[in-house]
Order: sequence, then C-alpha cells, then structure tokens
Amino acid sequence: MSALSGMLASAAACSTLLTAAVSPVLLIWMWLNNRAGNRWVKAAAFVAGALVPCAPVLYLFVHGPYQVTFDILKYHSIYRRIEWEGATAHDIGIVSDWINGSQSLLLVLLAAAGLVFSRKIGFDQARRSEFRLCLWLALAIGAQNLFAHPTFPQYFIFLIPFLTVPAAIGFYVVATRLGDPDRPRIPIIVMLGVSVLCLCNALYEDRDSYTWRQLEQVADKVKQVTPAGAALLAPEQLYVLTLLPVPPGMEHDDAHKLKFGPAESARLHILPKAELDRQIKAGDYPTMVSCDDDRTSEVDGWNVYSQKGDFGECTVFWQFKHK
Repeated sequence: MSALSGMLASAAACSTLLTAAVSPVLLIWMWLNNRAGNRWVKAAAFVAGALVPCAPVLYLFVHGPYQVTFDILKYHSIYRRIEWEGATAHDIGIVSDWINGSQSLLLVLLAAAGLVFSRKIGFDQARRSEFRLCLWLALAIGAQNLFAHPTFPQYFIFLIPFLTVPAAIGFYVVATRLGDPDRPRIPIIVMLGVSVLCLCNALYEDRDSYTWRQLEQVADKVKQVTPAGAALLAPEQLYVLTLLPVPPGMEHDDAHKLKFGPAESARLHILPKAELDRQIKAGDYPTMVSCDDDRTSEVDGWNVYSQKGDFGECTVFWQFKHK
C-alpha cells in the first residue's frame, strides 16, 4: 500500500505539477503518524513506487538534463511572469476571490468546523491524524499554487477532495445542532439547493473564453482548408483535435515570449515571437488559427491570407494572397 500510494501521488505530479506537494506531505505523514509496520520499509516502498511514473522524465533527463531542468524548474520559477504586467495584483485577486464564491466559502467554513469538532465528536487519535492529513494536504497544495506566479482559479481545484473530508464532518455537526439528527432532510435539501444554484451560475455566467464546441467547429474548418502535409499554426488544443503534427517550436504557446539568443533558443526548442512573425509573413503556415483579438488584428494587417472565417473567439486564416 505504501508503494501504491507513492506511485499514484507521483503519477499525479507527473501529470500536473499543481499536485507536486502531495508526495512529500504523504511521506512525512507516514513517517510520523502511521505506526503500523516498519517506517523505513514503508518509506523505501513509497519512494520506489514514486519513481515508477517518473521513468519517462528520468529518461529524458539522462538525454537532456539542461532542457528538462529548464522546463520543469527554471521556467516555472522565473519565466512564467514575463510580459505579464500586473501579475501580482492578478494573483491577489485570484487568491482572495474564494471569499466571494458561495461554494468555496461554504466548503472552507464546513471544513474548519469539522476539524474543530472532530475531537468533541469522539474520534480516536489515529482517526483525527487522518483528518489533519487532509488539512496539511490542502494547505501544502494551496501554498504551492499560491506561488505559481501568475496563478489561476483552476489551480486550486485539487484542494477540494481534501477539504471535503472534514467538511462532511462539519456539515454533520451543524445539521445536528440546528435540527433533529434523526431527520436530516431539511439541512440536506438546503445544501443541495445552494449547490444547484451555484452550479447554474457557473454554467451560465458570461465567460471571456472559447468553448470546446467552438474549438471542434474550428478543427473541422482547419481540416477542410489545410492542404495535405502543410504546416498548421494554431493553439495547442487544435493539434489534439485535428491530429495534425505540431511544427517545431509550437509545443508551448507561452514559450514565444522568451527572448534568448539563437543558440539558447535552438537548444531549448524555443521559437521567439519575432521569428514566428517572420515565418508567418514568409508563408510558412498555409493555415493559421488565432484565438486572441490582438493577434488576429495583427495578422489581418500583414495581408498574408486572402481567406478567413470567424468562429466565436477564434479566427481561421487560409489561402495566401501572394505566391
């Protein structure tokens, strides 16, 4: 079980660095609190299990240690904030926005109540240590993603499973104190009503973004107008939807804002924006998709393409004006 928990926690971190804090918290908790079995054996099994999902990354590190170190550590710690004015104010707004959200505020308050009253309910020390583990996991993930500068609301979704455990206890305590514990129908109906209202608001609120259905329409148009074997310049999602190959340097959109010398850019497979603009003007991309208004206006002004189609937030360009 220790090896399995290490493997699953590491697999999550290898899928998204937003969950990287889970593995060390679990390992420390096992060492300090879980007394069943030999702690050295369990720790070794946990670490061995954690190495299994990391095998692809370790393989790449052996062949390109500089590139892997830059991509996983240096970029995220230094270069994510480049060309983002007001990133600090943005982060403060994101981090404090949970107070304005009914679901988030209710979850945090119920989780706090559950942690406070878990002792009074009569749970033993072993069970309460598991509740504290949920707290430490939520705090560790929240602290890590707080410093992911800039940060975004979806980064904190990984706190929800760990807050839900003590929140269930908090809901039980509040429901039993406000009503008959043998008839929990009313508090459950109230809780479900609040959740449904918040869900409806989240589904229908006006969002400044494109939807997956719009991207599917864009992908259909791209496949229709792109010649066989031609290069496509598009947001990352469209390479997945169209199954068309990703041109070198297009693996990560945000990499275009990095300004390194030619040798360093080639070493890291980075295509600076100036070079990308030159390639567009030179006709290297028979089909181009832009989902950014400023970028769309910029490409329009270059008079490279004679045809374009608008699909919500995205614009598809194709067919050169001049051979």
